[in-house]
Amino acid sequence: MAVLGIWPSKSFYEVWNRVSTQGITPLRQECAGCVARYQIWDLQFDDPRVKEEYLVPLDSDEVWLQIQHFLMRPNHQQLRAQSNSSNRLILHFPTTIKRNDLRFFTILRTVYAISRKLQSIQGPTIPEYESYKLPLNFNETLKSIWFQGVGLDTPTEFITKYTYSVEFSECGNYVLYHDITGMSIVPKRKNVATSLAIFRVPDSSVREPPTGVAQLLGHLERSTPDQYFCGWSFHPTLPVLVVQTCDIGNLLKLILWNFDCDNFETSLEDLDDLQSAAEQINFSDCGKHVIIKYTGVTRPQIKSLTKSKLIKAAKKGSRTRARRPSQQVAAISRRIGSIPVTQNLTRQNSGNIQAIRKENGDMAFQQFVLSRHGTSGINLVQSCNGVEETQPILSLPNTIANSNIKVDVRAPRSKEEKIMVILHQAAQPFYNFEADDGIDSPIIVKKDQRAIRPTQKRKGPETFEMPGVSSKNRRITQ
Repeated sequence: MAVLGIWPSKSFYEVWNRVSTQGITPLRQECAGCVARYQIWDLQFDDPRVKEEYLVPLDSDEVWLQIQHFLMRPNHQQLRAQSNSSNRLILHFPTTIKRNDLRFFTILRTVYAISRKLQSIQGPTIPEYESYKLPLNFNETLKSIWFQGVGLDTPTEFITKYTYSVEFSECGNYVLYHDITGMSIVPKRKNVATSLAIFRVPDSSVREPPTGVAQLLGHLERSTPDQYFCGWSFHPTLPVLVVQTCDIGNLLKLILWNFDCDNFETSLEDLDDLQSAAEQINFSDCGKHVIIKYTGVTRPQIKSLTKSKLIKAAKKGSRTRARRPSQQVAAISRRIGSIPVTQNLTRQNSGNIQAIRKENGDMAFQQFVLSRHGTSGINLVQSCNGVEETQPILSLPNTIANSNIKVDVRAPRSKEEKIMVILHQAAQPFYNFEADDGIDSPIIVKKDQRAIRPTQKRKGPETFEMPGVSSKNRRITQ
């Protein structure tokens, strides 16, 4: 587990409290004291301990540029809710950590890569990392913000027309940059963007020379407010992204994007038109299907990729090759209550859907869900043949369940092993220095398998039928 925290100087806080009535210029010299603390924790012990710790001084020019363009007053109800702020200042300050490789994390538009892993520490280590800045200059809007424009001297009271975030691919050193430009308000739903761009950072483990700048592989753009992207997911082994697009007239469709292809004309492929907006899309573990989850529908829709020319071309080769080995449909390894779980689900975050094949050959879909309605808590939900089965895992106080948290669940790999639940703060569009977000640091809960409650079953609506495929044969094949 990794924990990333940003620590401004004490004088920064003092000046911050005066900025609401004065110009932001006094903050300029205080930006030099901002430091990031990055910790990697070992959770194998009953008492978790820090395995590695890095103190990273932030570039004062980058912090100042962020403040100039993204400091604002939350004069809109939605922004206040997203920042837990009533009338104080808020700041857009994106960060992220690579889930399956804790050597990588990002702060603002810079990617950090730890170049060496240490076995143990007595205190903070000497920073041994490389940093790579994302060259955000692939359109005129970004050029004007990051290279030409000068921010305002006083915090704006208008709703921002530009926010951005980054996330990592599951395999390979790919970084997805996505932003919202031109929209009148930050959307309530996640994964909405008007620009998508893929960058690649060098891999220090194979001795690639550091460059200081990430490599832009490609980008896609939409014009607002009638066109935008509303969901995406990385392929588990190939440099391919599946993207849900919304065009003029609310026309929805899925496209595949081979972002490591030299020929842009062959890098895109229409996959399917959608009847309504998908709540979630992701690839199956084997990479041969796209799983499409609609709101209120128990059984997700499965879209096969066996006939995709783009997928076939991506398999033949690309400029940069992902190193993760191909996987088949996840094999069942353990049960939680009466629900079988897979080895691949042992490190699963809430919301991600995984397809499995049960002992009788039926296909099922399972995910960990954070419930905020009724009895708050974390549940393992599995749907099969129109029947949804819910296994309660952990009850939570409403104050925690309704705060800005993310959940990671590690299922047991043996009968004796306990279920591990990690609760931590979710990244938010905006931050302030006064809000109480419910959880200051990660909470780790271990629960004995024998203590979980019985499962609950209910019948739900099936998903849209797939033309030409009977329900008996609608399974993932190896």
